[in-house]
Amino acid sequence: MCWVMTGIILGLAGIWDLKSMRIPFWLLWLALLSSLVSGAYLVFSGREAWNQWLAGGIPGGISLLLSLGTREQIGYGDGLILLALG
Repeated sequence: MCWVMTGIILGLAGIWDLKSMRIPFWLLWLALLSSLVSGAYLVFSGREAWNQWLAGGIPGGISLLLSLGTREQIGYGDGLILLALG
């Protein structure tokens, strides 16, 4: 179920980004909320360790640093989606 939700969010973000070069703020919050809920479920059910869950945010953090360093050649929205969905 987590993979389906992630795929839907990424699909919506991709379509929106291609059309308007922006990702809506509500979609970023939806991604963050779904990540927190699914991550909490995986950690508390014992299927995943908390450090593995937190390590999923590393690619998003690196992407945010790259967007800062390249003056948004890679957009902040892309980094935030990666950070949220890790």
